[in-house]
Amino acid sequence: MTELPPLGELLARNERSVVHLSLRDTYCDPAEAKRVAAWRAGHRDAPPIRRRGGGRSTRTSPIPSPAG
Repeated sequence: MTELPPLGELLARNERSVVHLSLRDTYCDPAEAKRVAAWRAGHRDAPPIRRRGGGRSTRTSPIPSPAG
């Protein structure tokens, strides 16, 4: 198996995209049950669209899934 370079080196090579990984102390918070159920049903919150010059707009429809 090939050994991976250190994380800092991998991040330094990144030119176009970033992945955000969030870890939580707990899951299945009752206060989020409705939102989690919607996510499991396929609803995805669309983040605001960033425009050049700092202007912002919001999406009017959900982000499509890769299959559809």
